[in-house]
Amino acid sequence: MEDARVLELKRSDATEMVAEMARLLQLPLQLDCQKGFMELRDPVGTGKVMCYHTDKGLDTIIFNCELRVPIELKLRGNFSQPIFFYTAARGAVDVSCQRGDFTVKDLQATVHGAYGGDEYSIRLPAGEEILLMVSLVHRKVFFEKVECEILQIPPQLLRVVKGDEPDQDHFLFQDIYHLPAVDAVYSIIDHQEVGLLHSAHASAMIFENLFLLLNEYKRIHKSTNGRLVKEVNKINLIRAAEKVLIANLHDCPTIPNLARMVGVNQQTLKKGFRQLYGTTINGYLNDHRLNQASLLINGGNMSIAEVADAVGYSNGGYFSRKFKQKYGVPPSKFGSG
Repeated sequence: MEDARVLELKRSDATEMVAEMARLLQLPLQLDCQKGFMELRDPVGTGKVMCYHTDKGLDTIIFNCELRVPIELKLRGNFSQPIFFYTAARGAVDVSCQRGDFTVKDLQATVHGAYGGDEYSIRLPAGEEILLMVSLVHRKVFFEKVECEILQIPPQLLRVVKGDEPDQDHFLFQDIYHLPAVDAVYSIIDHQEVGLLHSAHASAMIFENLFLLLNEYKRIHKSTNGRLVKEVNKINLIRAAEKVLIANLHDCPTIPNLARMVGVNQQTLKKGFRQLYGTTINGYLNDHRLNQASLLINGGNMSIAEVADAVGYSNGGYFSRKFKQKYGVPPSKFGSG
């Protein structure tokens, strides 16, 4: 495993932790209403790390980035341990505390609560796209005005909320594969407004995500694993569709045929593809075709017309336009210096 750059942070709320990250990475922290964010740059990586102070006792960090080197966030101090709600839309992260380790995989959500003030670390990998939302629910503050028994939170989680029985193991629930919760994360990063409008939208999506995760936990807690199996199977079918596309760049099936090939209806395929890969089927296909075309052009053994045909473009002019949109130069000038 590649050595990580360790950032030691005082356990606090999300805004203060992201501000400390920015200071340690020597990056400016920018503020926009309830949102704080830093833009990553080399040698750290690309993308953004954002934080939101949503409500008394609830704040959120969103990692939307690709790192050059792994980063390990070590949270220390006597600040009360929150309940962590993880939603991984892309990428996987490793979490470690004195009571155990676990991994949050892509399209997986996890609820984690520890009873004590243990050291806590989150390891973000390098070389892959990460879109991860971590909501921190500070128990004593957030739930002080809520009678949790009325919410009918299952007993195991309710003990964590109340901080009872500190000698028991931590609470960890990972069997949540709920695409609407992932949608809420995408909705925040795709929202184009700024200031109050963006902060209000983000707050609504953070609460929706929290509700969806708690509700899914309650559903799964009460029922058999049939719903979970259905969600996992749907994700596997969409991944199978992606493999069919990549294997048939020259002559891809239509969306109706692709849906029939993998055994899912068109609406589920299109919506699930957007949730899983962050773009439409055609957008994903075009991006991979152009990536493959750039490799073939650099190889120097094929004409532009042959490259276009090899990756599935029957119209050379259209291929040139799409290529220039992506790479800034026409294919005839690509790699020429």
